[in-house]
Amino acid sequence: MAQLRFTNSPRPQCKRPQKGALTGLTDAGVQFLKNMHTSKSSLKIWNLKCCYTAKFFEANQPFVVEDYYANIPFENEIVNRSLNKSLCAGRLILRNGQWLPSPSIIDTFRISFRRAKIPFKEVDNPFGIRTCKLNISLAQSLSTSLLAINPNHTLTQYCVELALWEAHFFNDQRALTLKHLSERLNISKSTLSTALWQLADLQQVVEEDHPDDARTRFWRINASHPAILHRGALLLAYLDQYSLDRT
Repeated sequence: MAQLRFTNSPRPQCKRPQKGALTGLTDAGVQFLKNMHTSKSSLKIWNLKCCYTAKFFEANQPFVVEDYYANIPFENEIVNRSLNKSLCAGRLILRNGQWLPSPSIIDTFRISFRRAKIPFKEVDNPFGIRTCKLNISLAQSLSTSLLAINPNHTLTQYCVELALWEAHFFNDQRALTLKHLSERLNISKSTLSTALWQLADLQQVVEEDHPDDARTRFWRINASHPAILHRGALLLAYLDQYSLDRT
């Protein structure tokens, strides 16, 4: 397995397929963010939805909300409100205390997997499809790590970090300017600036001078932060999975 690299460490192999896998993670978060009406609970709801869809389509198991309660650093009310909203909208089914996917959500993920070129197979059970790629579980693990540090972290900050990981692994400068982050995530500079400074206060990202322009600043992952090291190891294991498939 590759190791988390610092400024002078080598790049991962199989750059193109790995980058596509990481880009897909970032894009999924950005797409979900566009449909959110509030940023305060956005990462918590993202974490919940990643948890139950990973149960459905990676493990082919029902979602039991009591098990989820025991492992989250935030209030149950947000969970209950989101689940009931999905139930009323016909996206989820509640049967004997267990949550299952509706046919519409199965179709949505079938289309999503095909579009993202994530391999899956049709299965003859209430879950309809199953993938061996742990994309959704990874998204849940990354968001859980952020929420453990600060339950008020937002989905915007999650997407910012993933974009900075893309730069860390695949950008020559291993960092991005505010302008480049805004273009990558389609998020306003003012919103990004707030998210970045909150992450900087927790020492998870760092701001640096541009070598050629004193008016421009770079943002990069702080690869010495223990939580960043943890999330970097999760990402590298995920990227290695795609590299091995292509060797």
